[in-house]
Amino acid sequence: MDQLSEILSVNNQQEKNIWEDNPSHVSMVGGYFISVALVLALGLLNHFFNLPLYFLVMPFFLLIWCYLVIKCSKYTLTSQRLKYTYGVLNQKEDQMELYRIKDYRLEKPLYLRVFGLSNIYVDTSDRTCPVFGIFAVENGEKVIEEIRRNVERRREERFIRELDVN
Repeated sequence: MDQLSEILSVNNQQEKNIWEDNPSHVSMVGGYFISVALVLALGLLNHFFNLPLYFLVMPFFLLIWCYLVIKCSKYTLTSQRLKYTYGVLNQKEDQMELYRIKDYRLEKPLYLRVFGLSNIYVDTSDRTCPVFGIFAVENGEKVIEEIRRNVERRREERFIRELDVN
């Protein structure tokens, strides 16, 4: 009976936020580059062909959209789950229980490493999301260590052991 009460108390613990971050704007550098190139190209075309002014405004909408996509995206690590909230007009949230995480991978491509950023890929046993990506975040090593520590803690709390069958 003592073990049952311990399990119930562990499952009733309050969920705490451990880490929260947005992807960096560096991940949208392509969209920003295209909008600036369009402004320059349309400005040049306007000089020669007197285009209507609304043609020059259209690339600014792309620029604003790229900014909003990043601002409306958020990664959250809690004591029980890993969450990804995204969407400008329609918000969506993907959630994953920490005990489903099997493996971690840290990638630092050159264009992100220049800014001190990295991508984290988490392999899971979740059928809907077998690979969970956390893109363009600072301190990737610390984040992955925080995920690893909390996955182990959560597995111990729930008495979950991983069994690989080939």
